[in-house]
Amino acid sequence: MSSCSLDLICLLDVETTGINPTTNEVIELGCILFSLSHNCVLQQVSTLVPIEGNNTARSINGISRNAANSIGMLGAFEGVFEELFIGADALVAHNAFFDRSFTPEWLRAINDTWIDTRSVTWPRANRQGCNLVELALCYDIPVWSNHRALKDCQLLAHIVEREPMAAQLLAKELGPKVWATWRSTPDDKQGQQMVKAAGFRWNRPECPASRVWSRLMHPDDATGLGFEVVTMEVNAA
Repeated sequence: MSSCSLDLICLLDVETTGINPTTNEVIELGCILFSLSHNCVLQQVSTLVPIEGNNTARSINGISRNAANSIGMLGAFEGVFEELFIGADALVAHNAFFDRSFTPEWLRAINDTWIDTRSVTWPRANRQGCNLVELALCYDIPVWSNHRALKDCQLLAHIVEREPMAAQLLAKELGPKVWATWRSTPDDKQGQQMVKAAGFRWNRPECPASRVWSRLMHPDDATGLGFEVVTMEVNAA
């Protein structure tokens, strides 16, 4: 997909009761509809989501179970989220694998085209694959709070606003990709730091190879890393 065909993006963030989508729940959902051609926010919405269990991540997101359950069902918010998903050319999240795994199926059935901004090579980032707060600071964006769904969406929106090549960088993420993998011995600390600085992460659950350092990237980019990798198809078993 070319940059001219990518305009409306839905920036998305979920806050959850833990990190396991099988046993934990979404407790907050936030979305921003952003126009790349106008370089501005068009719409934004967030809501707490009722949960059945306890919020074991309350120390991180500060959301109590009672607060989440005080709003009842999603109700009128469902239609708003549906419209944002329908209108977007792509869903955009920082560490999209995590957010997608927690996004309700009824929303993913509407639009399941994702861009992971953690995979983007941001020109002002001090390292590849840095977290959202670190990336925001690289773009001189003040961070007064995070780990609330809409706040994190707004941080990402500010980053997109400040990056002149954002439309092209995001559109590139919709192109073909491979898993680049690298194996190391336990004592190769220097090599591990090298690949970590290049955005590789250890034993990613979404990678088809286990117990390797890996990064999802474009085939051409995998040849210019400065170290040798083994590439695998994205849908490899």
